[in-house]
Amino acid sequence: MSPLPNPQGSKHHVLVIDDEAPVRATLQRYLTMMGYDSTLAESGEAGLKALGSVFPDLVFLDVTMPGMDGMVTLRQLHEKYEHIRVIMLATPADIPKATLALNCGASDFINKPLDLPTVKRMLQIHLPPAR
Repeated sequence: MSPLPNPQGSKHHVLVIDDEAPVRATLQRYLTMMGYDSTLAESGEAGLKALGSVFPDLVFLDVTMPGMDGMVTLRQLHEKYEHIRVIMLATPADIPKATLALNCGASDFINKPLDLPTVKRMLQIHLPPAR
């Protein structure tokens, strides 16, 4: 399954949906350093709303968030945008949910706290080289 072309430009675009500001900031800095564009959302609702104006090639999605959690967000995201690859972000306590998310359409998951070499590997696996 390959991502659809990104109408926003030549770079891949990544949407980060996480309720923790430090996680969003860390991913945004790293994605910029790696040559990717990114959009940040602090909740599942905000992430789904962002999908009306951005066309991500990949989504990093927190499993556990207040309000709309990652599982509900994943289901709603894939109802409209099943081609978008989703990497779940999970604490060790969230591993059972992250495993369930794989059965519900997520492409993979990463443990929190984030390990940047693992983030890089996920980008390499789930996206072709930046255009």
